[in-house]
Amino acid sequence: MIELKNWDQPKQKTKNQIKAEIQQLVFRMFSKGYVELAIVSLMLERIIIWNDGTANKNI
Repeated sequence: MIELKNWDQPKQKTKNQIKAEIQQLVFRMFSKGYVELAIVSLMLERIIIWNDGTANKNI
């Protein structure tokens, strides 16, 4: 019998996965002309990615 562990818990994404998704979103925004939105998203990316105690390293 197959045992389903953590079936209802979503898998946690790695920082690189999140980063890649945000970069794809930003690229789509730029290509559609939403420049302001894309810039804000890039700033949010830096906050989200480094929000684990390393926030001041690369900002």
